[in-house]
Amino acid sequence: MPFVKQAISKAKESTICPEGLHDLRCVKAELCRNKADNRDMVKIVLVVDDEDDCQPIVHYLNMTDGKEEYAGLHLLGQKRFFVCFNVKFEDDGFDPDDIVEATANVMVRHTPNNDDVERPFTRLDLPPIPDEDADDGGSTKRRRKAA
Repeated sequence: MPFVKQAISKAKESTICPEGLHDLRCVKAELCRNKADNRDMVKIVLVVDDEDDCQPIVHYLNMTDGKEEYAGLHLLGQKRFFVCFNVKFEDDGFDPDDIVEATANVMVRHTPNNDDVERPFTRLDLPPIPDEDADDGGSTKRRRKAA
């Protein structure tokens, strides 16, 4: 078998994004299912544009049918993400494809990981929705253009 030339000696481990405000960019958004409770989610992969060699951050938007106990929190989490990242949405939903390439300056925080204290969980601390948007008045809804 022939020798395969690769720059393996240049490989290095990525680092965990430090806590603080960071410029984030969405590079992937896909529908998936939570294995634990079979709930639909959107898995979003974000890269940190203002730090070198940081691991991507994974953020989940929990979907809801409006009937479960935490439906309001799931919807609030979705709306905070969409407003913060300036992603189009409508009163009754959104297109995950509109998330890709969205950017925002967001607070990144760590929470302890009991299984691996050296690798804490990284999460987004999304800001509250501005007052003028809190009542669904529509001033920041990003409507899709008619085809």
